[in-house]
Amino acid sequence: MNACITAGAALVAVYGHFLGDEEPLPRDGNAGQLVSRVAKAAELAAEAAASLADESMVPFFQAYRWALGAADDQTLQFLRRDAAALFELASYHGWTDRSPVPGDIWEKEQEA
Repeated sequence: MNACITAGAALVAVYGHFLGDEEPLPRDGNAGQLVSRVAKAAELAAEAAASLADESMVPFFQAYRWALGAADDQTLQFLRRDAAALFELASYHGWTDRSPVPGDIWEKEQEA
């Protein structure tokens, strides 16, 4: 996937190789690490979304772990809050891997 290419390009800022001036590089190694983690999380999330239900759990949790590695404290709180809300909603509604989840679940959760 192109996310791997993006992650590799982001790490150029860490290792100092020059790819040319066609694409902007991260400002430093810290930004390069962050971008590479975000790209890897996006790649794995896309893999989970494209997988069958019984094959999606591993890439989902891998994506979540990569996202946690890229998140600051406030973002970590939001990720954990959203994950807890999803698990609670799934339990409350009895959702399974085959349940269609309404697209407006976040609006409904905010109204409660």
